[in-house]
Amino acid sequence: VSRAALPKTFAYAEGVKASAIANVFLASMLSGQYEMAGQMMMRDRFHQSYRRHLVPLLSQCEDVAIKAGAFGIALSGAGPSVACYVRADQADALHAFLSEHFNDCTVKCLSVDNVGVVVSE
Repeated sequence: VSRAALPKTFAYAEGVKASAIANVFLASMLSGQYEMAGQMMMRDRFHQSYRRHLVPLLSQCEDVAIKAGAFGIALSGAGPSVACYVRADQADALHAFLSEHFNDCTVKCLSVDNVGVVVSE
């Protein structure tokens, strides 16, 4: 259902805009400019707007998470998970705030792996 909500094609101009936003998002994340990354997450043109109606609490989660210090919120994959990004020193507060507001949902506090796969012998 979630994948079916996506358009089959994009107009060229829309594809250019969507790709530019995605590129700025990635560059922002890699350079540690998290507030800019968050702005780009909220301007996503590839999937979030098309799937918003499938995740009834998404808009409310965005509002609550931003108030609690999140710099970005996005559907995780095809949903229904919502990822909220916040600086590490604000993670516990965001977790508590979201848990309080969404007590019927599972709220987990995860950390970003900045190293990735490591091969050791």
